[in-house]
Amino acid sequence: MAKILNILLDSSAAKEAQYIAPRDANIAPVSISYIKEAFLPSFVRINAAGGIIVSPEEKYLFIARNNYWDLPKGKLEAGETFVEAALREVREETGVTDLNIVGEATSTWHIYFHPTHERPMLKKTRWFIMRAASEEKLTPQLEEGIKEALWLPYEDAIEVLPNAYRSIRQVFLEVTEHERLIL
Repeated sequence: MAKILNILLDSSAAKEAQYIAPRDANIAPVSISYIKEAFLPSFVRINAAGGIIVSPEEKYLFIARNNYWDLPKGKLEAGETFVEAALREVREETGVTDLNIVGEATSTWHIYFHPTHERPMLKKTRWFIMRAASEEKLTPQLEEGIKEALWLPYEDAIEVLPNAYRSIRQVFLEVTEHERLIL
């Protein structure tokens, strides 16, 4: 259950909550068992995995989905590991097949609502840093709402980030800030 506490305490959540004055916040001890019993049943839990993919030419793979720039990712299938799902989702969403995972980046959590579910979705995405063997021809997965897939140099990737999901911006900046030297 430490994972749920991490959702509440993770650095990105803390950054978003900095505007709350200490006098406006109440902190009370909460047991893990209480969180398990009261918090988690309120959500449909989803596990997903994705990647930040770097080409030999030091370009990053971005996709355009639902009018936002995004990184390839998707839900785990039955019996699949996070690593397997990350590699599969990149292949399916972009057509890139020759990939190697060079490290694990971070995990993100977000809550969203879906019209087919009565409860909100709580989605954990584990992010991996991947190296592509080449800048393969990209094939966006249209049936998943992906209209475009592009290899972008770092400077161009930074330019599209304002039109990306907040979690994507945070993951990309965190990874590139710390990992560009080893990629």
